[in-house]
Amino acid sequence: MFALKTLAAFAAASALMGAVPALAQGDLPPGMTTDTQKVSDLPGLVGFYKLAPSEHSQFGVYYAVKIKHASMAGSSAVINDGSHQVPVHLGADGRIEPTPTREQVENGATITVVYPAAASKALKLRVFSTQPAGHDYDAQGLGLGIRQANSAMGKIGGILVMALPRLDRVYFIGAGSGTVDAGGQSQPLPKFQGDNEVPAGTPYFVPSQSPNATKIHLSGTPSLALFANPPK
Repeated sequence: MFALKTLAAFAAASALMGAVPALAQGDLPPGMTTDTQKVSDLPGLVGFYKLAPSEHSQFGVYYAVKIKHASMAGSSAVINDGSHQVPVHLGADGRIEPTPTREQVENGATITVVYPAAASKALKLRVFSTQPAGHDYDAQGLGLGIRQANSAMGKIGGILVMALPRLDRVYFIGAGSGTVDAGGQSQPLPKFQGDNEVPAGTPYFVPSQSPNATKIHLSGTPSLALFANPPK
């Protein structure tokens, strides 16, 4: 999530999501509509795949469908790759899994999303640590991941540079609580007050505030180590 609350990114993503109808409305369940777009139009994806492996060794990206004014119930997605349809899972937070591959981008594949016609929707780019999920994280690796992601944003360019603030922290979604080891001492991680993206009580780590940190210890395994910008 390069930006949790960046309306410009939301608007651009919504325009992309509204590209080409994939199915006749009569083929859809009642109350649902559909949009199709090329996966190469997903914000930043082409630029991400142009990065050298060493430039994103500590971070990855994914996309999430954000539905407002309606339930996610009944929403679905599929990647149309030539003559093949690849089912796509939409998580409870709208996460699209799997992320379209480099080959699908190059092959001109499209992605079709079915969602409630009464809803407003946007497509959000999120950034996360590629360290294995667990109770312990390498603090220096998290700091490197944030630096890599901020550098990549500059190389990818376009609307991402104009609309997305710099990342500076890691939210450990679902971890419960945690501590950070730095300078031979262990300190509790602060907890976020919460918003419509990150649950209240989520522990987080700001590498720039603890440059000597070595390890993060969590009470539970997070579902995601999410890189984010400072809350407004």
